[in-house]
Amino acid sequence: MGPVSTGPSSGGSAGQGISDQAASAGTFAPGRRCALDSTLAAASEKFAHLARGSLDRPVPACPDWKVVDLVGHLGGVYSWVTLVLAAGGERPSGVRATPPADRDEIIDWFSQQRGGLLEAFASTPGDAPAWSFSSRGEPAASWWLRRQAVETAVHLHDLEEAVGYDADADPAGARTVSVEAAGDGVDEMLCDLVLSYLDRHAGVGVSGTLHVHCTDTPGEWLVDFDARPPRTVREHAKADAAVRGPAGELLLWLWNRRSLEGSCLEVFGDAQVARSWQLIRL
Repeated sequence: MGPVSTGPSSGGSAGQGISDQAASAGTFAPGRRCALDSTLAAASEKFAHLARGSLDRPVPACPDWKVVDLVGHLGGVYSWVTLVLAAGGERPSGVRATPPADRDEIIDWFSQQRGGLLEAFASTPGDAPAWSFSSRGEPAASWWLRRQAVETAVHLHDLEEAVGYDADADPAGARTVSVEAAGDGVDEMLCDLVLSYLDRHAGVGVSGTLHVHCTDTPGEWLVDFDARPPRTVREHAKADAAVRGPAGELLLWLWNRRSLEGSCLEVFGDAQVARSWQLIRL
Protein backbone atom coordinates (compact mmCIF):
# COMPACT_ATOMS: atom_id res chain seq x y z
CA MET A 1 0.00 0.00 0.00
CA GLY A 2 1.33 3.44 -0.91
CA PRO A 3 1.63 6.46 1.35
CA VAL A 4 -1.62 7.87 2.74
CA SER A 5 -2.80 11.01 4.48
CA THR A 6 -6.02 11.88 6.25
CA GLY A 7 -7.26 14.01 3.40
CA PRO A 8 -7.23 17.79 3.08
CA SER A 9 -6.01 19.62 6.14
CA SER A 10 -8.92 20.78 8.27
CA GLY A 11 -9.14 23.28 11.08
CA GLY A 12 -5.87 24.92 10.10
CA SER A 13 -2.46 23.35 9.78
CA ALA A 14 -0.19 22.65 12.67
CA GLY A 15 1.83 25.66 11.68
CA GLN A 16 -1.18 27.90 12.25
CA GLY A 17 -1.86 26.48 15.67
CA ILE A 18 0.76 24.64 17.71
CA SER A 19 3.77 24.63 15.42
CA ASP A 20 5.23 28.11 15.58
CA GLN A 21 4.76 28.43 19.34
CA ALA A 22 5.76 24.87 20.22
CA ALA A 23 9.00 25.18 18.31
CA SER A 24 10.33 27.27 21.19
CA ALA A 25 9.10 26.13 24.58
CA GLY A 26 10.19 29.35 26.24
CA THR A 27 8.05 31.62 24.07
CA PHE A 28 4.48 30.44 24.68
CA ALA A 29 1.88 32.94 23.51
CA PRO A 30 -0.17 34.27 26.46
CA GLY A 31 -3.33 32.41 25.45
CA ARG A 32 -1.49 29.14 25.12
CA ARG A 33 0.22 29.51 28.48
CA CYS A 34 -3.16 30.32 30.00
CA ALA A 35 -4.61 27.06 28.63
CA LEU A 36 -1.74 25.07 30.18
CA ASP A 37 -1.92 26.94 33.49
CA SER A 38 -5.68 26.38 33.65
CA THR A 39 -5.41 22.69 32.78
CA LEU A 40 -2.74 22.07 35.41
CA ALA A 41 -4.67 23.91 38.12
CA ALA A 42 -8.08 22.42 37.33
CA ALA A 43 -6.92 18.86 36.62
CA SER A 44 -4.79 18.68 39.78
CA GLU A 45 -7.65 20.04 41.89
CA LYS A 46 -10.04 17.47 40.45
CA PHE A 47 -7.42 14.78 40.98
CA ALA A 48 -7.29 15.54 44.72
CA HIS A 49 -11.09 15.61 44.94
CA LEU A 50 -11.58 12.25 43.21
CA ALA A 51 -8.76 10.53 45.09
CA ARG A 52 -10.13 11.37 48.52
CA GLY A 53 -11.97 8.34 49.86
CA SER A 54 -10.76 6.06 47.03
CA LEU A 55 -7.18 5.33 48.09
CA ASP A 56 -7.52 1.54 48.05
CA ARG A 57 -8.94 1.24 44.54
CA PRO A 58 -6.67 -0.42 41.96
CA VAL A 59 -5.48 1.67 39.02
CA PRO A 60 -5.92 -0.39 35.81
CA ALA A 61 -3.55 1.80 33.78
CA CYS A 62 -0.74 1.37 36.34
CA PRO A 63 -0.41 -2.33 37.25
CA ASP A 64 0.28 -3.07 40.93
CA TRP A 65 -0.70 0.45 41.93
CA LYS A 66 -3.62 1.61 44.01
CA VAL A 67 -4.91 5.17 44.04
CA VAL A 68 -2.75 5.92 47.09
CA ASP A 69 0.33 5.06 45.02
CA LEU A 70 -0.81 7.27 42.14
CA VAL A 71 -1.33 10.18 44.55
CA GLY A 72 2.13 9.63 46.02
CA HIS A 73 3.70 9.49 42.58
CA LEU A 74 2.13 12.69 41.27
CA GLY A 75 2.73 14.61 44.49
CA GLY A 76 6.37 13.52 44.41
CA VAL A 77 6.72 14.67 40.81
CA TYR A 78 5.26 18.06 41.74
CA SER A 79 7.80 18.46 44.53
CA TRP A 80 10.67 17.53 42.19
CA VAL A 81 9.62 19.99 39.49
CA THR A 82 9.35 22.72 42.11
CA LEU A 83 13.00 22.03 42.94
CA VAL A 84 13.91 22.10 39.23
CA LEU A 85 12.33 25.53 38.77
CA ALA A 86 14.26 26.88 41.75
CA ALA A 87 17.62 25.51 40.54
CA GLY A 88 18.18 28.08 37.78
CA GLY A 89 19.02 25.66 34.98
CA GLU A 90 21.03 23.17 37.05
CA ARG A 91 19.87 19.70 37.95
CA PRO A 92 18.59 20.07 41.51
CA SER A 93 20.58 18.42 44.29
CA GLY A 94 17.52 17.80 46.45
CA VAL A 95 15.20 14.80 46.32
CA ARG A 96 11.49 14.63 45.74
CA ALA A 97 9.16 14.68 48.72
CA THR A 98 7.86 11.34 49.97
CA PRO A 99 4.27 10.72 51.02
CA PRO A 100 3.46 10.72 54.74
CA ALA A 101 3.38 7.41 56.57
CA ASP A 102 -0.17 8.14 57.69
CA ARG A 103 -2.34 7.57 54.62
CA ASP A 104 -5.06 9.78 56.07
CA GLU A 105 -2.73 12.73 55.51
CA ILE A 106 -1.79 12.00 51.90
CA ILE A 107 -4.42 14.19 50.22
CA ASP A 108 -3.42 17.19 52.33
CA TRP A 109 0.23 16.40 51.53
CA PHE A 110 -0.62 16.23 47.81
CA SER A 111 -2.41 19.57 48.02
CA GLN A 112 0.68 21.11 49.60
CA GLN A 113 2.91 19.85 46.76
CA ARG A 114 0.35 21.07 44.24
CA GLY A 115 0.24 24.53 45.80
CA GLY A 116 4.03 24.78 45.82
CA LEU A 117 4.22 23.86 42.14
CA LEU A 118 1.52 26.30 41.05
CA GLU A 119 3.22 29.08 43.01
CA ALA A 120 6.57 28.22 41.43
CA PHE A 121 5.15 28.40 37.92
CA ALA A 122 3.35 31.68 38.69
CA SER A 123 6.62 33.29 39.83
CA THR A 124 8.90 31.86 37.11
CA PRO A 125 9.08 33.37 33.58
CA GLY A 126 8.46 30.84 30.84
CA ASP A 127 11.88 31.42 29.28
CA ALA A 128 13.76 30.99 32.56
CA PRO A 129 16.40 28.24 32.26
CA ALA A 130 15.37 24.90 33.75
CA TRP A 131 17.10 21.53 33.53
CA SER A 132 15.15 18.78 31.75
CA PHE A 133 15.64 15.10 30.98
CA SER A 134 14.79 15.53 27.29
CA SER A 135 17.40 15.35 24.54
CA ARG A 136 15.10 17.26 22.18
CA GLY A 137 13.18 19.82 24.25
CA GLU A 138 14.26 23.32 25.22
CA PRO A 139 15.57 23.56 28.81
CA ALA A 140 13.13 26.24 29.95
CA ALA A 141 10.50 26.58 32.65
CA SER A 142 7.67 26.42 30.15
CA TRP A 143 8.89 22.98 29.03
CA TRP A 144 8.01 21.86 32.54
CA LEU A 145 4.66 23.68 32.51
CA ARG A 146 3.57 21.70 29.48
CA ARG A 147 5.07 18.50 30.93
CA GLN A 148 3.14 18.87 34.19
CA ALA A 149 -0.14 19.86 32.54
CA VAL A 150 0.02 16.75 30.37
CA GLU A 151 1.30 14.49 33.16
CA THR A 152 -1.62 15.58 35.33
CA ALA A 153 -4.15 15.19 32.52
CA VAL A 154 -3.04 11.62 31.80
CA HIS A 155 -2.99 10.60 35.46
CA LEU A 156 -6.37 12.24 35.99
CA HIS A 157 -7.66 9.91 33.29
CA ASP A 158 -6.05 6.98 35.15
CA LEU A 159 -7.77 8.06 38.36
CA GLU A 160 -11.14 8.59 36.67
CA GLU A 161 -10.92 5.08 35.29
CA ALA A 162 -10.00 3.72 38.72
CA VAL A 163 -12.91 5.33 40.55
CA GLY A 164 -15.47 4.81 37.78
CA TYR A 165 -15.94 8.51 37.10
CA ASP A 166 -18.87 9.17 34.77
CA ALA A 167 -18.04 12.15 32.56
CA ASP A 168 -21.56 12.19 31.11
CA ALA A 169 -22.94 12.84 34.59
CA ASP A 170 -20.52 15.74 35.11
CA PRO A 171 -20.28 17.68 31.83
CA ALA A 172 -18.45 20.62 33.43
CA GLY A 173 -15.83 18.35 34.96
CA ALA A 174 -15.37 16.48 31.70
CA ARG A 175 -13.91 19.69 30.23
CA THR A 176 -11.17 19.97 32.87
CA VAL A 177 -8.51 19.30 30.23
CA SER A 178 -8.89 21.80 27.40
CA VAL A 179 -8.71 20.75 23.76
CA GLU A 180 -5.77 23.13 23.33
CA ALA A 181 -3.85 21.50 26.19
CA ALA A 182 -4.57 18.03 24.79
CA GLY A 183 -3.23 19.15 21.42
CA ASP A 184 -0.15 20.48 23.17
CA GLY A 185 0.25 17.06 24.76
CA VAL A 186 0.17 15.38 21.35
CA ASP A 187 2.81 17.83 20.12
CA GLU A 188 4.97 17.20 23.19
CA MET A 189 4.88 13.46 22.61
CA LEU A 190 5.57 13.53 18.86
CA CYS A 191 8.10 16.38 18.69
CA ASP A 192 9.93 15.78 21.94
CA LEU A 193 9.31 12.79 24.21
CA VAL A 194 9.16 10.00 21.65
CA LEU A 195 12.22 11.32 19.82
CA SER A 196 14.13 11.58 23.08
CA TYR A 197 13.02 8.02 23.92
CA LEU A 198 14.19 6.71 20.54
CA ASP A 199 17.53 8.49 21.00
CA ARG A 200 18.03 6.23 24.02
CA HIS A 201 16.31 3.07 22.76
CA ALA A 202 17.37 2.48 19.16
CA GLY A 203 15.90 -0.64 17.60
CA VAL A 204 12.77 -0.69 19.73
CA GLY A 205 10.86 -2.14 16.78
CA VAL A 206 8.98 0.79 15.23
CA SER A 207 9.59 1.67 11.59
CA GLY A 208 8.05 3.53 8.67
CA THR A 209 6.29 6.89 8.72
CA LEU A 210 3.24 7.96 10.70
CA HIS A 211 0.94 10.93 10.13
CA VAL A 212 -1.10 12.13 13.12
CA HIS A 213 -3.95 14.63 12.66
CA CYS A 214 -6.08 16.40 15.29
CA THR A 215 -9.65 17.00 14.17
CA ASP A 216 -10.82 19.40 16.90
CA THR A 217 -7.83 21.74 17.18
CA PRO A 218 -5.06 22.66 14.72
CA GLY A 219 -2.29 20.09 14.69
CA GLU A 220 -0.70 17.71 12.18
CA TRP A 221 2.57 15.82 12.41
CA LEU A 222 4.68 13.48 10.29
CA VAL A 223 6.91 11.11 12.29
CA ASP A 224 9.71 9.38 10.38
CA PHE A 225 10.91 6.44 12.44
CA ASP A 226 13.40 5.38 9.75
CA ALA A 227 15.33 8.66 9.69
CA ARG A 228 18.62 8.70 11.58
CA PRO A 229 17.99 10.14 14.03
CA PRO A 230 14.17 9.80 13.95
CA ARG A 231 12.44 13.09 13.32
CA THR A 232 9.04 14.76 13.41
CA VAL A 233 7.83 17.55 11.14
CA ARG A 234 4.73 19.60 11.87
CA GLU A 235 2.97 19.37 8.53
CA HIS A 236 0.20 17.74 6.51
CA ALA A 237 1.93 14.96 4.56
CA LYS A 238 1.53 11.43 3.24
CA ALA A 239 2.84 8.56 5.33
CA ASP A 240 2.74 4.77 5.57
CA ALA A 241 -0.06 5.10 8.12
CA ALA A 242 -2.24 7.91 9.38
CA VAL A 243 -4.23 8.27 12.60
CA ARG A 244 -6.91 10.93 12.86
CA GLY A 245 -9.21 12.03 15.67
CA PRO A 246 -9.86 14.38 18.61
CA ALA A 247 -6.78 15.63 20.46
CA GLY A 248 -7.83 14.06 23.76
CA GLU A 249 -8.25 10.62 22.22
CA LEU A 250 -4.96 10.92 20.35
CA LEU A 251 -3.22 11.88 23.59
CA LEU A 252 -4.56 8.82 25.43
CA TRP A 253 -3.58 6.54 22.54
CA LEU A 254 -0.05 7.96 22.40
CA TRP A 255 0.30 7.32 26.14
CA ASN A 256 -0.97 3.75 25.66
CA ARG A 257 -4.18 4.45 27.56
CA ARG A 258 -6.30 3.64 24.50
CA SER A 259 -6.06 0.97 21.84
CA LEU A 260 -6.85 1.95 18.29
CA GLU A 261 -9.63 -0.61 18.27
CA GLY A 262 -11.15 0.75 21.47
CA SER A 263 -11.35 4.40 20.47
CA CYS A 264 -12.99 6.72 17.97
CA LEU A 265 -9.71 7.23 16.13
CA GLU A 266 -9.59 6.60 12.38
CA VAL A 267 -6.68 4.68 10.89
CA PHE A 268 -5.62 4.87 7.25
CA GLY A 269 -2.95 2.92 5.37
CA ASP A 270 -0.76 0.30 7.01
CA ALA A 271 -2.44 -0.27 10.38
CA GLN A 272 0.54 -2.28 11.62
CA VAL A 273 2.72 0.83 11.54
CA ALA A 274 0.19 2.59 13.76
CA ARG A 275 -0.20 -0.41 16.08
CA SER A 276 3.57 -0.65 16.54
CA TRP A 277 3.32 2.51 18.64
CA GLN A 278 2.44 0.16 21.52
CA LEU A 279 6.12 -0.88 21.56
CA ILE A 280 7.02 2.58 22.84
CA ARG A 281 6.72 2.60 26.63
CA LEU A 282 7.47 5.93 28.23
